[in-house]
Amino acid sequence: MQLKRRQALWGGLGATVAAILGRNTLERRATEAEQAELQALYDPQTQVQAAYQASLETVQNLAAGQTDIQLQPPTAPYNRAWSKQLIVAARLSTLQYFQGKYQAGYDGRIDVLPFYPESGLNGFQQVASFKAPEQVQEPALSRCFLLSFSFGKQSSG
Repeated sequence: MQLKRRQALWGGLGATVAAILGRNTLERRATEAEQAELQALYDPQTQVQAAYQASLETVQNLAAGQTDIQLQPPTAPYNRAWSKQLIVAARLSTLQYFQGKYQAGYDGRIDVLPFYPESGLNGFQQVASFKAPEQVQEPALSRCFLLSFSFGKQSSG
């Protein structure tokens, strides 16, 4: 039997198709086996149980640690006047921060702030003020937009 050119071409095509199908089948089986192996490693039920157990152990360790501590009562009695002055000073420092943040010409003096006269801190003297660079953070709204954009969803509004 003599092999004709057409038979050789069909035979080559058949061999190529068989080789490609065989290779694809082997790759698919290897991928399925790898996925099954990964699925066995990352069982969600086991992970949730392990996280719960770790959390439970942490809480138990904290509870055991707190019972061993012998807390001492404060040596100085509570003073409402000092506490009120500290709260007023904290409010004044917040105003000072915002004033410096939004007014470029502000020099840091607290006696020019609108809240200072009724603050009751007239008997105190400001010793220093300073400016420091502030780290700029991306607003949460634009992060949400970027996340929704990366998943292909359109945000409304």
